[in-house]
Amino acid sequence: MSDTEPLERLCVHESIDEKVPIESFADALHDLRVPVEIVGDDASFDETDVVASYRPRDGFLDAGSVDHIDSRVISSDGDEPDGTSCGASSNRW
Repeated sequence: MSDTEPLERLCVHESIDEKVPIESFADALHDLRVPVEIVGDDASFDETDVVASYRPRDGFLDAGSVDHIDSRVISSDGDEPDGTSCGASSNRW
């Protein structure tokens, strides 16, 4: 996203639902001062949009920024997941 273009929309791609409940994820972002919209593969983007997604899509190429969201359950002993803690990361593509 260029420095002169303000963020106008935060798009939460439906693939987020593979890792976390998409409605909860989108609701957690509503305190931001930009519209939050859940989008599918048919959405179009421009340089004032940011996309949060679990899976990359060619259609994201027109967005100003794309963040890969990953979330997983981590056990306290490093073995089998038991729900004792949760980790999340965001990486720009």
